[in-house]
Amino acid sequence: MEKPTPRINSAMLPNYINHSVRLVGKIVQHNTFGTKFVEIIGQVQPDRSLQEFSSCNMGDNFDMPTYNKLVELSHRYKELFE
Repeated sequence: MEKPTPRINSAMLPNYINHSVRLVGKIVQHNTFGTKFVEIIGQVQPDRSLQEFSSCNMGDNFDMPTYNKLVELSHRYKELFE
């Protein structure tokens, strides 16, 4: 079975160079997504950018602090999130 794509935050980017990840972020400029928050599924590049494979609009009212806690917990208790 294929492993799920891990959800990460920006602080975790250096640990996932050349790996596929999911990252939710707020668009601050050049917004072509039509929403403030977006989840990007992509590969982390050596410069810590993402090569996008796909994206999903997350709306204009997304609770980033709560989501960040979820990301942290998913890495601390991996067996619960597999």
